[in-house]
Amino acid sequence: MSNKPKVLIITEGKKTEPKLYRKAFELFPLFNKYEIYSYKANAYDLYGYLEPYWKDGSLEDSEFLQILQEHENSEEKKKVLEQNFSDVFLVFDFDPHDNRYDFAKLKRLLIYFNESTESGKLYINYPMVESYKHFLSMNDETYMDRLVRFEDLTSYKRIVARESRIGNVGDFTRDTFRMIVNGNLHKLYYLCLDERTLSDAVKIDDLLTYVAEKQNTFITQAQYCYVLNTGLLFLPQFSSKWDE
Repeated sequence: MSNKPKVLIITEGKKTEPKLYRKAFELFPLFNKYEIYSYKANAYDLYGYLEPYWKDGSLEDSEFLQILQEHENSEEKKKVLEQNFSDVFLVFDFDPHDNRYDFAKLKRLLIYFNESTESGKLYINYPMVESYKHFLSMNDETYMDRLVRFEDLTSYKRIVARESRIGNVGDFTRDTFRMIVNGNLHKLYYLCLDERTLSDAVKIDDLLTYVAEKQNTFITQAQYCYVLNTGLLFLPQFSSKWDE
């Protein structure tokens, strides 16, 4: 019997993220089974959806998927949410140009969704999911300092399409995914700890809220944020053979 976990990936979008994860799981069969549920709304919609439950104190860790199921119109998607999962991951965008942007809301989501085996684990992409391919080459050394200015956020997808040199996700190899993950791991540690090497003493999960706080400071005080994709960082946690 396989001891691989069965996981649920809740994504903001219905095209880019599912395509990315399906390719990753094709190349790295880390899970016994996985399901992808497209929420089709952003983090600030999610906050507004959950706020009434927080206000009346009725939201327990185990009830999030049940609540999603009750409000889901698609019978097919309801059946996805009815399943039992060992882990739940949510992948959403930073989107600081959204007129509802409020870091207090984003932080509350990060604090609530802080454990994949309970309520779920939230990963934020800065400024959005397309950051996964914002590399000018394989092993792009300039990625560490790559940022995007607030004034360019509405055209960020076009910027990435113009600048990316790592190909289409359908053509990605195992080495492509390793490069993306390792590049973002090093950048996460650099932004949080000012270290360019990884440390076994510091875990990824310990840095996700801190890097969000840093990015909020950058965007509010300097009108830019660093390009960073955390939405793939849970993948190496499920396999000691990720780098082989």
